[in-house]
Amino acid sequence: MKKKYSDFSVSCYLFSGKTAEEIDSILEKTDCFVKRYVSGESVFNSEDSTEYFGIILKGSLNVKKNLESGRGYTIFHRKSGDLFGGGVAFSRNPSFPCDIYSQGETEILYINKKSVYEILCKDSVIAENLISLFSKEVLVFERKLELFSTSSIRKKIAFSLLYDDYAVLEKFRLPYSKTEWAELLNVSRPSLCREIKKLHECGIIEMDGKNIRIIDRSGLEKIISE
Repeated sequence: MKKKYSDFSVSCYLFSGKTAEEIDSILEKTDCFVKRYVSGESVFNSEDSTEYFGIILKGSLNVKKNLESGRGYTIFHRKSGDLFGGGVAFSRNPSFPCDIYSQGETEILYINKKSVYEILCKDSVIAENLISLFSKEVLVFERKLELFSTSSIRKKIAFSLLYDDYAVLEKFRLPYSKTEWAELLNVSRPSLCREIKKLHECGIIEMDGKNIRIIDRSGLEKIISE
């Protein structure tokens, strides 16, 4: 079963520089398994603990913070190929601070943290890849804090379009709905839609459903710097 997923794992940055055959050899020697989830299913609840490191093989995840009031908001979105749970698995206090749900049919490859330690000790390439990924996560948190620090909805939209994973593209498709995007930006959906309409009228972006085209990248950069 582990070999079945090696071809996919070649496209995961953690295994960058490794062939499918090399990944097969690594997975065969590790404590790992694949678990499948239906859309909307809970993957981890707040305060759950784990000793496993996750790689999303198919589908995506929403990381949400649910408040006592019953209101919740999306903090992060994780897509196919992304890693998650490493910060919890390797922590001295291994418990999730948020709730995690599957979006669409989702498959996750879980690798025990002890196996990860063994891999890192034996393979400098994967060790370097993992450090790079964790460094990227730190930057993502910093950008998230910067995003939440501004009260301008327009700036939040510009920030999201310029600095999310798909931001290097001129045309792309959002991996989530407008409601979920609004939660990620911590704004209301109507407010988000109004600002998107204004950006469209200004000739900065075009949006059709989930499909977005950035027409004036410098215009977005100017919004952030204002």
